[in-house]
Amino acid sequence: MTERKYSVASIGSRIDQFLRPTLRNGGFKVNYETQDVEAPGDAFETPDMVVRFSGADVDLLLANRAELLLALEHVTMEMLRMPSEDHSRISFDANDYRCCASRSCG
Repeated sequence: MTERKYSVASIGSRIDQFLRPTLRNGGFKVNYETQDVEAPGDAFETPDMVVRFSGADVDLLLANRAELLLALEHVTMEMLRMPSEDHSRISFDANDYRCCASRSCG
């Protein structure tokens, strides 16, 4: 099994400290939940954790091919000072956008 470098326990509170005021000050009506991802042993590109968004303004995050969702993900990783090679270890998602954008969903 692949070693988990990031988890809700290790960085979840830092993500909260950044996202909560950012979303509130931006006037977004969204909620989010951070979750550790249980990856099968052969899942090469499975992230360590995911931040899932829900709420009335999710469509704004997903507009223009999820431009805002991806920007929010990037800025959060910069705030965490994550090296670029670790950016795939945390994924932001809403309405299973990442699932369906990367593979066929059933």
